[in-house]
Amino acid sequence: MKNLCCALVIVGALSVSVVCEAGCEPLEIPFAAKAPVIDGMAATGEWNEALRIVGAGKPVDSRRAEIAFSWDAECLYVMAKSETAPRNHLATNADSRDGSQWLVMDDSIELWFDPPKELRNADETKRFGKFQMIVSHNGNAYGCHHDPGYGLPARDWKLDAMAKACTVTNDTWTLELAIPAKAFGLAKFTPMELPLLAVRNFRVQSGVQAPFLPPGGGFMDSENYPKMRLVNDAKGRPIDRRPAGLEPFAWNTPEACIVADREGTGQTFGTMKGVMIPVPGAIVMRTKTTKKMEKKGWRRYFATGFKPSGYIGFQEDTVNGRAMLFFAHHFKGGSAVNARLKCPPDGREAVLAVNFEPKKVTYYLNGVKQGETDMPVDLSEEKLG
Repeated sequence: MKNLCCALVIVGALSVSVVCEAGCEPLEIPFAAKAPVIDGMAATGEWNEALRIVGAGKPVDSRRAEIAFSWDAECLYVMAKSETAPRNHLATNADSRDGSQWLVMDDSIELWFDPPKELRNADETKRFGKFQMIVSHNGNAYGCHHDPGYGLPARDWKLDAMAKACTVTNDTWTLELAIPAKAFGLAKFTPMELPLLAVRNFRVQSGVQAPFLPPGGGFMDSENYPKMRLVNDAKGRPIDRRPAGLEPFAWNTPEACIVADREGTGQTFGTMKGVMIPVPGAIVMRTKTTKKMEKKGWRRYFATGFKPSGYIGFQEDTVNGRAMLFFAHHFKGGSAVNARLKCPPDGREAVLAVNFEPKKVTYYLNGVKQGETDMPVDLSEEKLG
């Protein structure tokens, strides 16, 4: 069984436009009247006039992801923002380091470019071929110049002059880039065609390479990259690829977790006693109530064993039709926290997940966050029964 099922609700809405994939008329990347600050913050307003594409994958993955592009004479500007696994978790492989091609196995953004060869006059060594870039969530970057011509093999693409910045907060990873024209052998950017393939590499389960616009061929087939065009227009066009009714993503992460299957036929689903709940960590239950309560009362889904330093559980109030996540500690004098939450549906399969952090407990039902509670004390494995 997978270990953790939780997600965040997709937020924000853009006006929906027809999606243009490979083979359509080029999408227009507008000129940036003012260059964005490359600090990984994607400040409000900085990217409002950019071309923005929301949704990645083929079919579209239900994890939140968007990318934006703008330009001026000096640089091509890129902003990518995407969902992380719970608690800002992102994958980093053992060979994750600056300049390593294995950054592709990190949670990362991957970009492929093929600017017009006839305009690459500033550097003869970049006249031919295509350019690949991978930027990890930790800021490490890899660049490769493929098919550089003259029978030469692929070689390093130096990214020293590129400005980049990342932040990870509130289960969201934000990346900002400023790629100079000279990196492509261009004297400057001007209105031009720019075939461009952009991909979000999701590497926490379930792992997938999710293109923001699906190409017509493989990564090396630049003839079939989605077509982009740099234009002087001052405003970009938002593209929202997400279909109506797209469900939030249910994360399956390898983090420490207690997993239980329960099929309840009476008042209780059973008590997990003597189990050390990992902090940070989670309890996940795949549940199904198969019988209505014969009398009004409490249906308990789980509870740890009694311990004066901490006792926690989740139960349903069948009188009032609501659920309660309860926590009690320091019984001499008494102190408790009770959070009123949405019940699992009666008679239907459901997944409930409770994430534990030292100062906060968060509850998800069927992958959707229902609420969170601040703890009056720091939670730890030793304090919970």
